[in-house]
Amino acid sequence: MFRSQDAGARISVVLAFLYLCENEGLCISELAAVADLTMATASRAARSLLAPGAKGALAPALGLAELRPQGKTHALFLTKQGHALRAGLDRTIAAAVLIG
Repeated sequence: MFRSQDAGARISVVLAFLYLCENEGLCISELAAVADLTMATASRAARSLLAPGAKGALAPALGLAELRPQGKTHALFLTKQGHALRAGLDRTIAAAVLIG
């Protein structure tokens, strides 16, 4: 499902999205810590999740997250599109059939 958003998605971007799905409101340093990514990789992954034209967005600019001011930093939150993808993933996981 994620690859339908971006066929060439890096695993760090997918990982950042999944952690954000479970922990909305993370700042980049918190994302780096929970996902075990370097700050640079977490920053690039988060910026790839932003919408095209958003300040600091990097290609592929998926539009799945937004940065909102929160105190002295900025926190990541899912956009409407991000919530829709998360809901689709949740439905897929819930419908899974156990192997063996």
